[in-house]
Amino acid sequence: MKTLILYKSKYGSTKQYAEYLNQNIKNSDLVSIEDFKKDCLNEYDSIILGSSTYMGQIQILKELIDMWESIKEKKVSLFAVGLIDPDAQGSQITYNNIPDNIRGQIKYIKVPGRLNLRKLNIFEKLVAKAMTSVDVDTVDVTKLDSFIDKD
Repeated sequence: MKTLILYKSKYGSTKQYAEYLNQNIKNSDLVSIEDFKKDCLNEYDSIILGSSTYMGQIQILKELIDMWESIKEKKVSLFAVGLIDPDAQGSQITYNNIPDNIRGQIKYIKVPGRLNLRKLNIFEKLVAKAMTSVDVDTVDVTKLDSFIDKD
């Protein structure tokens, strides 16, 4: 089985998770959404999409919707990275933004992220101050171990 790990990272946490998967999944290719060419999808049996969540939105969702017809018969997984607890109402709303027809056919997990206040723009800093006044790093790549087949 050949796996495509396709990710969209805003500040690096999602890339870190995607690299972990790539190191631990045999016969996988790691591709940033910026370098992705849709015509290569036929080469893969499994697609894992990774995305930061930003302002309550899964950043790779548009791309997932756009390619869905081409990948819906494949094994598709999605991980979303963010600071809000996976069980929180905000995380549930974000998850529910995935269209029903897709949500019912993919494996999904929300994993903890990182916040580096120095990397944020002024608007993002104002929003972040409502949550914290210090940097936060809760990245735990092992949260994605369920995406790795243990052959």
